[in-house]
Amino acid sequence: GKERIEFGTDIFIDASVEELELSDGVEKLHGNALGYNKSTKRVKIGTGLHSIGDNCFGFLCGLEMFELSPENPYLSLHDGVLFNHDKTRLMSAPAGLQGSFEIPEGTVEVDSCAFFNSHFREIKVPSTLRKICSEAFAQSQCVKAELPEGLEEIENNVFFLSDSLIEVTIPSTIQHIDNKAFSSCYKLKAIHCRRTEPLAVANGTFGGFDFAKCVLYVPVGSTEAYRNAPVWKLFKHIKEETAGVD
Repeated sequence: GKERIEFGTDIFIDASVEELELSDGVEKLHGNALGYNKSTKRVKIGTGLHSIGDNCFGFLCGLEMFELSPENPYLSLHDGVLFNHDKTRLMSAPAGLQGSFEIPEGTVEVDSCAFFNSHFREIKVPSTLRKICSEAFAQSQCVKAELPEGLEEIENNVFFLSDSLIEVTIPSTIQHIDNKAFSSCYKLKAIHCRRTEPLAVANGTFGGFDFAKCVLYVPVGSTEAYRNAPVWKLFKHIKEETAGVD
């Protein structure tokens, strides 16, 4: 049978390789296997790859495209973006893709660093999404993040250093927002939070922007709760709105 291959951590870190081919024998990539690399523009994936750890492709900042063997039964592509086979898990979007991208309905989870350093200005998120993993949109050029009802978890550093981000909607269904999820989003001007009761969040969840210039919008009747809630009370302007009305 074919030789089974797996890569550990930082195997190709800083490698000057424009095209990286993962042969049919490569079955597993550990977290950060490909390291931080600006040179690689194309990744060819063979038939055997089925297990991909966190951040494997996220730090390939110059990546323009994936080529996936049509005989790979484990992975799939949608408009150039890498998913698992049934498209429930979005794994990686090449940073070089530009314009807009619509994540397909049925996607449940966005992987760590999936849109790291992404040039997409607009990303539409499906109603089926339940979890966004760490650094998924970190340092991306996304301008607006309208997170859907049904979303339950936002991990740490999800939008860290996304300095094009100006507006965020947090749904009423959110159950957990991890530390630094919205940290260092310097241009952030508006957060629309749909929860009637403030969610307990870490001190560093929001930061690196001017709390006097970013308006927090909350449901009607929730102003006092947010004004008295740890972290949320840092916002100098808290206004009420009906959901869906800016």
